[in-house]
Order: sequence, then C-alpha cells, then structure tokens
Amino acid sequence: LGLISEARDWLEDAVGRGASSAVAWDNLGLARRRGGDLAGAASAFSQAVAAAPKFVPALANLVQVRKYLCDWDGLELLEEQLAELVGDPGSDARLSPFVALGLPLTPEARLLAVRRWCRATLPVPVSHRSPAPRGKILKVGYLSGDFREHPTGRLMVGLFEQHDRHRVEIHGYSYGSRETTPLRQRIERAFERWRDVGDKSDVEIAQQISADGIDVLIDCKGHTQGGRVGILAYRPAPVQLHYMGFPGTIGYDAIDGVIADAEVVPLAHDEHFHERVWRLPRCYFVTDGSRSVPAVPPRKQHGLPESGLVLASLNQSYKLTRSVFAVWLQALRAQPDAVLWLLAGDAQSESNLRAEAARAGVAGERLIFAPVVSQEAHLARIRCADLALDTLPVGSHTTGTDALWG
Repeated sequence: LGLISEARDWLEDAVGRGASSAVAWDNLGLARRRGGDLAGAASAFSQAVAAAPKFVPALANLVQVRKYLCDWDGLELLEEQLAELVGDPGSDARLSPFVALGLPLTPEARLLAVRRWCRATLPVPVSHRSPAPRGKILKVGYLSGDFREHPTGRLMVGLFEQHDRHRVEIHGYSYGSRETTPLRQRIERAFERWRDVGDKSDVEIAQQISADGIDVLIDCKGHTQGGRVGILAYRPAPVQLHYMGFPGTIGYDAIDGVIADAEVVPLAHDEHFHERVWRLPRCYFVTDGSRSVPAVPPRKQHGLPESGLVLASLNQSYKLTRSVFAVWLQALRAQPDAVLWLLAGDAQSESNLRAEAARAGVAGERLIFAPVVSQEAHLARIRCADLALDTLPVGSHTTGTDALWG
C-alpha cells in the first residue's frame, strides 16, 4: 500500500514487544530501507539473518543494503553464502533476480536463481496461444511502471515518437505514478492509445491488453523495484518480449524473448537465457535523440577544482565494489591533482568511502560527492568531468549514456 512510516511503526512496536522471527526483522528492514534509513535497515536484516541464517530474502536484503552503504567488510562471505544456497534445492528460492545480478555467480547459477525465484513468487503462466490473423497495422503494447520522470521514461520517449505510424500502432500501459511532468505528458502524446492501469489488478490489466488486440507486448520493467511481470502470466498478447528495464534473463515462461545486442549478450551466452535472445544491430540501448547538450558550467559550481583531473562515476553506490574502488584509488595516488567525483548517497556510505580512501593513503577530501539534480542540470555538470569511470560486475546503464551524451 506504500504506507511506509505506518508499517515501520507497527514493526518497531512488534520487535519491541519481543517479536524475534526472521520475517518480522526482515519486514522491519524493508520498511526502514524504504524510509531512507539504510543503516537501520542493515541492522534489522542482520537480526533476521541471525534468527534464520538460510532465510534467503533477508540475506539478499542484507547484502544489497550493505552494498548501498559501501560497507564491504565481510561482504564477500555473505555473497558466498547466498551463492551456495542457490545450488541447494532445499533452500528458500526467493533470491531477488536484481540482487543476483551483482553476485559472484556463474551464468548457469544465475539462470537457476532467476528461474527458482519466478517459480516461487509468480503465477504459473497460461499456455501459449497462437497469434490470430492481424491487420495491416501491427499493434505493439509497451508495459511499465516507469513511463514518467525516470531513466526508462527519459531514454525511451524518443523511441516511442519514432515508430512508423504507417506500419505500427503503439499502446502504452502505465502502472506507475500519475505525475504531470512535461516528460510524462510527452510520453503520453507519443502513443496512439494511453492507459493508466496502476489501480487495476494483474488480471484486469491483462484483460485490458487482450481486449485492445495487442499483437506484441513489450515489458520494460522486468525484475526491478515495483515490477509486475505477473501481468504477462495471463498471456494478454500472442508475443511477449522484454526490453530495456532489466539487464539479464527474466527466467519466466511468460516472456518469449529479450531484446539485446551482441555486446550485452554474446552469441555464446544464449544458453544462459531462459528466453530467446533477439539482437538489434550495433546497440540495443536507446536514448532520446532530441536531448540538448547544455553549456558546461564552472567547475567550482559543483565543488570541483578548476584545474586537475576529474574522474567521475555517478553510478548508484551499490554498483561500487572494493576491488574496483581500489583501482580508482591507485589512480588517485599516481595523479596527485586528480579527484574522484561520485554520486552523493547515504551519509554512512560517503563516510565509508572516505575511510576506505584514507586506508589506501588517499585524503578523503579528494572524494567529491554530487547531489541528485534534474536531468538537464546533470547533463550539464557531467561535462565538467575529464573521464567517466564504469563499474563491474554491474556496469552503468543510463549513467553511461548520460556521460557519452554530455
């Protein structure tokens, strides 16, 4: 229901009265995390894991929140515990596919983890139905909760506008917030038919898509927060694909294929995808070609030195790892006038990163944190950087596109 503070209050009261189950602590951790208290969330998830060491959802949540906090001490051991549970057929199958992306898993184990999660949490898909004869115009439906002021919306709006209207009729199905931003209005205008379906059940949304006669349904959310992949279980369209939202296999029988390219999914990796891989030529990642390139602002406006080398990685903090960060610190030691420009996040994560730098012999003030700003302001400020750095194993997506555009 999105009643985060209410949920947190009830759960705090429950554990205060002696509730000690892993489920209670895990839910409290989720409420704290959604409320912005990452350190409190980590503490609650730790309590959940202590109560039930093989309770996979809590262990996965603990791993992920510690990544956001850049709290790396002992993290590898927790990741190894999760990896071992993937291969245990008797273990809890609910390992989030989003968390699994960043775990040290083999491609085979990652596919197994996603398949197990789908079987444990999503409805069994109905049988595949043969496509009915269609008209001259192909009806394509796009489904997401991110058709709004969100990276997916910003990246895809130009694609929606570029469809050949003599051959394709596009329908938008949005289950996200009904905001009234200029971007949201532009997205709505790009579709022949637009439907806000966030107040409907999965079954009702599927019925609406089916009634609209959609030939190809493209899910643009996947296993990201708030995703509703279960809508596709009811087979509202004869062909159902995934594109852009989730950079991995969906692992679900309701998805017939994923759209990628030969770089993201090399030919030899098809066997590690549950669905068929459809490759676009050159690059599958889309952006809005009408975006402007703002003028470069003064560096001092963003707390950067006027001279010297600015190395930038404005990815979310969960993508940073100790091993990659160590390479960046090595570069800072070799180049005394260089600074590292990172995205501002939780105060604890910034403190942990400065401490990590200090241990490596790099002054903490050489780490400069950029606050969250509007998209236009971000495209302008990224031009202050000399070199954009990427992360492994989870690389940049929208952040990398923005850096290339700027």
